[in-house]
Amino acid sequence: MPASLEQLTDIFTKADPNETGYATKEALMTALPSVEIKQGSLELRAALDAAMPNSKLKLPEFIALNDCIRVSQVPTLEELRAQVRRDRQAKEARSECRAGAGVYVATHAEPLVGGQGDEGCLEDTFQTAVALEWSKTTKMPQNPPLTRRGRQQAIELGQELVGKGITQIYCSPFLRCVQTAEAVAEMINCPFRVETGLCDWLIKAKYPTDPRPQMCSDSIFEVYPAADPEYPSLTATSELPYPEEDDQMRARLIRTMQHLVGDGHGASGLNFGSILVIAHASGVEQLCRALNAYVSLPPTPFCSLTHLVKRSNGAWLMETLLDHEFLQQGQTIRTFQPGNIPLPGTKATSGLSAEDKYDAKGGVNDKDTGLAALDADGDGVMSREEWLSQHMD
Repeated sequence: MPASLEQLTDIFTKADPNETGYATKEALMTALPSVEIKQGSLELRAALDAAMPNSKLKLPEFIALNDCIRVSQVPTLEELRAQVRRDRQAKEARSECRAGAGVYVATHAEPLVGGQGDEGCLEDTFQTAVALEWSKTTKMPQNPPLTRRGRQQAIELGQELVGKGITQIYCSPFLRCVQTAEAVAEMINCPFRVETGLCDWLIKAKYPTDPRPQMCSDSIFEVYPAADPEYPSLTATSELPYPEEDDQMRARLIRTMQHLVGDGHGASGLNFGSILVIAHASGVEQLCRALNAYVSLPPTPFCSLTHLVKRSNGAWLMETLLDHEFLQQGQTIRTFQPGNIPLPGTKATSGLSAEDKYDAKGGVNDKDTGLAALDADGDGVMSREEWLSQHMD
């Protein structure tokens, strides 16, 4: 998107910290974020040279470069939330929204193993010991339950959803999602349905062996009374491919969400009331995109809540984005930041020195856990599968 006036002013302010009214070419080059020039072969320095014959530039002159500068900086979660609030407050959006028709998409709570907490670790040594013992004795190593903190998060998610008009809850067949749904169901007095089509992305980078036999079965209601025993899942476990390709996962999630708000909710679809969908971080963005193609989400915290509402014209508007401020247990998001880790398909870092490698788990230089480790096959490009294998729940 083109650079906004606020972005250009902020760049110039950083380049002119003493408020002299002028910024040098070198200072602007340092302050500018990652940019591209519309003229394909025209480099940034050449553009600044053309605008800065005396190596200094005033703010109005720099703003005039708006036609040839495009900022590709990754937006922060706060910026995305601010945009959502502006959309929600727009008068036409409010007038077009059909009250009460909505979809809540939530990620599961913190699991016992895999991506726990805000620093990738459990909350105390006792929970760590529990996880270690569980890993040694369990017959379902690829289907962990929730932690103590995770169970509390699920309860607080349920408390947040009291009075929201939710009439149905759907969840992935993995235990961490089922236990999250059970806690919410008890809080809002609503049964939950296990939908196999909402399951995690079945890739070998995360599931070395076939996890399908470990998923919760159709008899889950015998253990969790709040489960609906009569619900026929759109997708059968036997229909899930393993390993699963990227496009297969995307198509599955889109088909499932469109079914839940369409034929799965009656002949006329979801036109009143709300449903809750509890899934995995790997699928939240795609589930939202099934309703709104323009959704783009940053890293997803545990038990975060995204809310979409239906307009009178049938389009879906995002109301809230990855809200998890209601959690009293803290924001258990990974330390991963989009600006520090290259995205799938971008240039890999296998050629960097050990000193230049940035540890995705905490900013520590380490040749074994640095960015180069994310290019598992050594082809020089980090695939979506390689990236998500490091950053999924």
